[in-house]
Amino acid sequence: MAIAIAGGPLLSGLTDLFPRRRVMIVCDLFRVGTVGLMAIPGLPFAALCILLFCTVLTGVPFSSARAALMPDVLPGDMFVLGSAIGNITYQASQILGFVAGTAVVAVLDRTRRWASTL
Repeated sequence: MAIAIAGGPLLSGLTDLFPRRRVMIVCDLFRVGTVGLMAIPGLPFAALCILLFCTVLTGVPFSSARAALMPDVLPGDMFVLGSAIGNITYQASQILGFVAGTAVVAVLDRTRRWASTL
């Protein structure tokens, strides 16, 4: 949250300087790269923190571009409906992610306990 507050005023202006769709695509590709680098085994903790900082910071211009593009894509009453559906989808995916994460931890914990008894 603090990262978005600090970087928001600086990076949200990119949305006005460049085409919005291009900003969204570049931000997503950058985030794919940073998250991919986080998957490298043995990466130092400081490097992980820097990559996470960059990943979160790139979300600011993406969100700004998406918010500016929505009224063009969904005119009138469709904008309200589209915004509501987007919020519902985001919240549902967070809940499903938490459930999936819990299931993975439960399976790995059970597997670790089983392996330690051998």
